[in-house]
Amino acid sequence: LSLSLSLSAEAPGKLKNRDDKNLVSTDKEKTLFHPVKGVYEQLSKDCVAQCLVDLFLFPSQYLDIATRGMCPHTGGAVYKYSNFQVCGWRPTGEHFLRDLRKDVEKPIGFDAIMRVRTSTGFRATDFFGGVYMNNTTDVELAAVDCDHAITVELKHDDTLSEETGCALLYTTAGGQRRLRVHNLSLNCSSQLMELFKSCETDSLINFFSKTGDHPTLSKKYRLTCQRL
Repeated sequence: LSLSLSLSAEAPGKLKNRDDKNLVSTDKEKTLFHPVKGVYEQLSKDCVAQCLVDLFLFPSQYLDIATRGMCPHTGGAVYKYSNFQVCGWRPTGEHFLRDLRKDVEKPIGFDAIMRVRTSTGFRATDFFGGVYMNNTTDVELAAVDCDHAITVELKHDDTLSEETGCALLYTTAGGQRRLRVHNLSLNCSSQLMELFKSCETDSLINFFSKTGDHPTLSKKYRLTCQRL
């Protein structure tokens, strides 16, 4: 668990305030969302093989979450409490304690590797979520839990088949190495009406929100909003 109130002021990991409002609505606005390469980038890669990192942030000023948020690539999460108050008109102390209690108590698996397998003519082309990938097929996570969602984009180049599978190898809290396999056999249709009737709304919203946010790193923020 990592708790932070302000920018890191000392090396290693020292960060500068990059919140330049003059860049908003310009072609350089996307640079505000790019992480600073260096210590935190290497830290996230090191942690993938060793530990999960959850960030609890209590900002009253600029925190550079774009850089520090790289740690959730380990399978962790970012909790942000703006204008944190223990008591007062809108106390957030209880909210923080609930999140902390849930984060510590929830079941978890460690040292996880996930791979998606598909039938001929059907392939996984992209992965979205707090993941780290050394290659184009294996998703590596220091840990995985019930709140972690990974979105996979699938494309077909041939006659559409209906079979796909997902295998997750992980270690339990008790030290047992386990393999969980999900196999799906889905109906295919050339009629859009049938497709809309059978679609899962939660999965679609999850997919569109992640794929819509992804271009923020390469395009204007305004264009990303319009796409969403």
